[in-house]
Parts: sequence; C-alpha cells; structure tokens
Amino acid sequence: MLTIFRRNKRLVDLFNNFIDIHCHIMPGIDDGAKNVEASYYHIKKAPKPKFRCF
Repeated sequence: MLTIFRRNKRLVDLFNNFIDIHCHIMPGIDDGAKNVEASYYHIKKAPKPKFRCF
C-alpha cells in the first residue's frame, strides 16, 4: 500500500530491547511518592550504590 504519510521517529524507536528502570522519587508525579515526607522516607531507605563511576 502506498502512503504519503511518514511516521516520525521517536526516541523510543532507537532503543531495541531497552529496559526502563527508574523510580518516582519526586512527590506527586505519576505513581511516585504521595508527598514530600514519603519521598524523604524512600530516599533514606534506599540502598546505597555499590559503584563509584559508570
């Protein structure tokens, strides 16, 4: 089928087999911490990183 419309590439199109690992530490955003107190609690309870550089 011939089409005159071309789909724009998005950033996600550049990553094959990409796993999105993240957390929502900012309060009130998406499904993250409900408030500043909860955000602070999670920051304090998070394990310390075991690496020194990338």
